[in-house]
Amino acid sequence: MTRFKMTRESYIPKNNPTVARITCRETDAICYTYEVVGENWRSSYVAIAFSGRRNKPDLHTSYKSRERRAADVAEWFRGVRQIRDFRAEQKRKRNCERTLKVGDILSSMWGYEQTNIDYYLVTALVGKTMVEVRKIAQKNVEQTAWQQGTCEPDPDCIIGKPIRCRVSHGNAITVDGHHASPWNGKANHWTAYH
Repeated sequence: MTRFKMTRESYIPKNNPTVARITCRETDAICYTYEVVGENWRSSYVAIAFSGRRNKPDLHTSYKSRERRAADVAEWFRGVRQIRDFRAEQKRKRNCERTLKVGDILSSMWGYEQTNIDYYLVTALVGKTMVEVRKIAQKNVEQTAWQQGTCEPDPDCIIGKPIRCRVSHGNAITVDGHHASPWNGKANHWTAYH
């Protein structure tokens, strides 16, 4: 048994002279509008909109007025442009140039009821977008209160195996399930579980 596959054209009524096609030069989005005129019921103004290569409509709604439909269609096109711009910005960030160097230190702060600090040393540059890091020890700078204080990295004491990570925008990486970014050179505050 073969299944019927819906296409964009299957949503558009045949033989309706009010069908209009609206496109946006900046995107691949397309919208069809038409009117359903009834003798014993109120007329309705329909909009069916598609973006990307999808055959399922993003918008398929009937309205009581042309003005309301026009406002919704304009808002939908605005949203499609915003999504396109957001994706372009994310791609630009992913493809940004890595400026990390061998010897740079990254710090990671994480924890739920306590603040843990991990430090990583960049040991190698891999390709254009990756680095190899190794976890390094930390040295306590000051005990500020009971079970809390400040610490700094100890690059001379490597305690982890080499890990390869992709560098994202801002020279940040995700390592051991946590976000790590370039260390700012200042002592980090830590807390322990009470």
